[in-house]
Amino acid sequence: MVAVAATTAKPPMAAREIPVVAAVAELPDRVVEEVCARTTGPQPDDQLFRGACAAYPSDAADARKKLFEIIAKFPSSEHAPAAYLFFGELFFRDAESGDRSKYELARQAYEKVLQYPVATTPVYAYAAYRCALVWSATNDHDKALQLFQDALVKHPEHPVQAPLLAQAATDGLILAYAARGRPAAALLFFRSSALPPKTVAALGEEYLRRGAPSDAVAAVEPVLQPGIVGETCVAIEVFASHLQQVDASAATRILARARVLCPSH
Repeated sequence: MVAVAATTAKPPMAAREIPVVAAVAELPDRVVEEVCARTTGPQPDDQLFRGACAAYPSDAADARKKLFEIIAKFPSSEHAPAAYLFFGELFFRDAESGDRSKYELARQAYEKVLQYPVATTPVYAYAAYRCALVWSATNDHDKALQLFQDALVKHPEHPVQAPLLAQAATDGLILAYAARGRPAAALLFFRSSALPPKTVAALGEEYLRRGAPSDAVAAVEPVLQPGIVGETCVAIEVFASHLQQVDASAATRILARARVLCPSH
């Protein structure tokens, strides 16, 4: 059962209290809780949505019934995008549990959310992120890449779980770029989106894990410019230590440059 009022929603844990991976894994539940906690109105569509929240996810049949009623009877309701999102989440759960045919239904539901205006749809960026995960799961990395980017740059006025979503979408973006082998394109997007330079080191690590050291070097080396900060230096030095195992010459070159640019970090 999902909390349906702000007073019953679980308070979010501080980021430093839980590991990054655990925090990202909790994102779907946190989004649902926040969306449901925002629903306080007295109108029939509000009541239906609160009922769907109370049923989700333990009573999927009842949740689906109420969500469908919102879409059918109140197509202009502020809850309609979230109703489609919840359908997507239910289908995504089924797909992740083994019924891969449900990925297609999840994708269709998320894409319904993406037909609404970005600014007035709080769940827009999250729906883009989840749709990207569907495309990744079905090995269409180009579509996944675009939607991970959308999740990072298309900002509703009142987004749900924005900091954690940005972290999750960045992680997904790194995997998508690594799958496509496009380090130059990755660098261009990272810079235009003002993602921290240490993100590039994470991309380099992913290229190494996939057995593509030349792409790893092509991603990381251009970041070695005056003005990089301490945590980026640390990330690059860790990357270089891993690169040493497969390309000692490039690792030595990167470490030498890092020591010049980061003498006191």
